[in-house]
Amino acid sequence: MSTTLAFFLVIAAIVLILALLALLARRAHLRRQHSMELHAPLLKDAEEGYNVCTVCGFENFKRFQFCTVCGEEITVDSDSEEQQGDSSRDRSSANRKKKLAARLSLLPLFKRESRVQLVTSVPPTPSPRASRRRLRAQRRKEWTRKLDVQGRPFWFRDGRHGVDLQFSGFVVEFQSAVEWTDATASVAKLEQLEELAMLSADSVLEDRFTTASSVEATPSNASLLPPISPSNSQIDITAGPDTPRPVQEEAHVVDDNEAPADQPSPQPTDSSVVDRIASLEKETAALHPVFIAASDVDATKLPVAVRPSQATFAATSGSSRSGASTPLKETLAFADKDFPTKYAHFVTATAALLVPSEREHLRLNVERASLFDDSMESLAIIPIQNVHSVLRINFLDESGVDAGGLQREWFVMLNEMLVEPERGLFTCSNKTEQTFYLSPATRQDLVPRQLLYLFATGRLVGRALLEGSMMGFHLAPPLLKLMLGLPLSFADLEDLDPEVYANLLWLLKNEDVDALGLDFTVTVKDGDVYRDVALAPGGSEMTVTDANKHEYVERKWQYLLVESVAPQLQAFLQGLYEIIPRELLLLFDPEEFDFVLCGSDEIDVDDWQRSTKYTEELHSHRALTWFWELVREMPNEYRRRLLLFATGSSRVPLAGFSALTSYDGRLCPFTLKGISLVGDGFIHSHACFNRLDLPLHVVREELKAVLYATLETELYGFTTD
Repeated sequence: MSTTLAFFLVIAAIVLILALLALLARRAHLRRQHSMELHAPLLKDAEEGYNVCTVCGFENFKRFQFCTVCGEEITVDSDSEEQQGDSSRDRSSANRKKKLAARLSLLPLFKRESRVQLVTSVPPTPSPRASRRRLRAQRRKEWTRKLDVQGRPFWFRDGRHGVDLQFSGFVVEFQSAVEWTDATASVAKLEQLEELAMLSADSVLEDRFTTASSVEATPSNASLLPPISPSNSQIDITAGPDTPRPVQEEAHVVDDNEAPADQPSPQPTDSSVVDRIASLEKETAALHPVFIAASDVDATKLPVAVRPSQATFAATSGSSRSGASTPLKETLAFADKDFPTKYAHFVTATAALLVPSEREHLRLNVERASLFDDSMESLAIIPIQNVHSVLRINFLDESGVDAGGLQREWFVMLNEMLVEPERGLFTCSNKTEQTFYLSPATRQDLVPRQLLYLFATGRLVGRALLEGSMMGFHLAPPLLKLMLGLPLSFADLEDLDPEVYANLLWLLKNEDVDALGLDFTVTVKDGDVYRDVALAPGGSEMTVTDANKHEYVERKWQYLLVESVAPQLQAFLQGLYEIIPRELLLLFDPEEFDFVLCGSDEIDVDDWQRSTKYTEELHSHRALTWFWELVREMPNEYRRRLLLFATGSSRVPLAGFSALTSYDGRLCPFTLKGISLVGDGFIHSHACFNRLDLPLHVVREELKAVLYATLETELYGFTTD
């Protein structure tokens, strides 16, 4: 009898396990299906092929008339395009008979070569008067990762397009004091090395996510902190009933069985913010940037190492949800593909990393009056195991519920605040191209708070990549290179400070530099005073001569690009690398990565109109025709304002207007709804659903007046949604 009972128990256990596996497989299938449906417009763009720019060789989606990287007009051979159009129509007819999922899953691996419209195989040599943007676009493949015969990654340098090979490339790595002493001889702060030599890299990485005990262990750090005012910022982590409750680290965790989702949770204590600051201070003090020749380093390394528990977490989440942990050979093979294929792979992988909102989501409670401080502190203290959860925003003392629109509004506002000069986080390094670089600390007592905010900024950029949001400002090309782990050289200084670059270039080309009276120091501002920083031991007594001017130039660009902002750079990169796996960052070159981060600045009205849906009232009304005429007439800045008003974002998704999404992440086309003309006939928006309510005006000038009145007023604050 007992044997029979044991047999049935074993059978029941097997059936239960199989049922559980079937349930998990179904959930994974539904998540994958949703992800593929979400990115179908982008993959459709990739399926239609691309046009290669004749100037820089970038593979543009066919809907673009100008290259998104160099800005040059795209020209296509008409005969080849007609041939490609016939073959595309034949393929489309056959593909309509296949299931969407199967077609999209095979897209990145097959059919690529047959759809390529190659205008020219080799970009022409740049003219002497070529713009800096054009030259940079042509040189975007100067450094690429390759595998040698033994399968080891190395850096390959392409010397075409006017690349000056006399300037060596260096990879930046943040290393501990002991490693730094052994690896490099050109160190400016030898006195600090003796104090830091006792700190090992292992102890630093173990304390990266420290608890309150670290503050007690480092009381000297706390004295440097500016006063932390009481904050109303809160983080709620709401988990589904079938989700294991995460370990409480630095934020309050809300379980469905514990409290209602709308019940306020306890605020994050000031000590949790202090803990994060103390951890960042300790780590940035113990790790220092080292410049290693590109020929002597593993090409897949990033500047900041990820501690084992983080790597394990990323690999576990990737393997369980998306397969983001990709073999090196496969990753480098993807990096060699055209941009549409790489980006299709990137968005599919990052979308799958997001934890479904029904399983868990984060809610940030912030006040508009203190939005920046509340948001930065909250982002910085999100526990590592929750950084991939869906984010929702709750503005305190407001009745609005975030169905997606508030989160987009919050993201846009935070983007604008990040680059405000008074924040001290970024500085406009190139006013012509409006690119931003990390700002050195003007006062030492501001460094702790600056580290916290830049760590949060790195997480914000990572979440933008994760969710497909477009950043509102462009990062300087050297910073993009550092984020991707690419080598830097003297030529990169031109993108940071063209004037200093020109002066140093003159120094290299001319003789008798002794007469200039230069030494191996650089002057920096510290509060209201200026001080000299040595570029080499005893730099104040080392005169720059013709014999050592190359060393002087090398040390100066290294200081300006990296060493002057080393703590800030380390904190920023650490935040970014916690969100985005290394394998996905290795796919892009700097220009491609800038496009992924910021999208296209120019709004294509044809694509906008083609992807719009209308209600019955508008189909035969003159107001619809006038609306699009006015949109075409207005400057691009006003189009961006209109897009912000209608959708909550001033930038178009990379897949175009057909890839707009609603509050729940599903495809939601831009919609114009005709409404009766009442009162002044103002236009209303429903940003959560990408919809404008357009009054049926009978006079074109009246419609223009209310449209421009909307765009010339404050766009923040959603009253409809």
